Amino acid sequence: DANQRNLGKWSFTKYDQLNRPVMTGMYTSDQTRLALQNALDAHFGNPGYASHETFDLAGTNGYTNVSFPNADLDVHSVTYYDNYAWKNGQTAYDYSVLDARLATEPVNYQVKGQV
Repeated sequence: DANQRNLGKWSFTKYDQLNRPVMTGMYTSDQTRLALQNALDAHFGNPGYASHETFDLAGTNGYTNVSFPNADLDVHSVTYYDNYAWKNGQTAYDYSVLDARLATEPVNYQVKGQV
């Protein structure tokens, strides 16, 4: 909005390859809206440019940080889909030790799109 623009703050939403919102927040930049649009247009469609984020435990907040904007971010929310791998072993319940039967059951891949 106009108040954010005067402070050099821009709201952003990043998406995954299925066009689901995965990250929202504020981007800080002194550039005008037109300059930001031109910067995005200059990269969009070029080889190597990724228009979406991919789940990656080594990445920022559990996702890659390759789509515009990718610097000067204040992340407000992150949404994870399809599995609990984002917990990266941070759960108090260790399924592999406390319930070995779960570790032997087949993985259910029919959960695409679920939060």
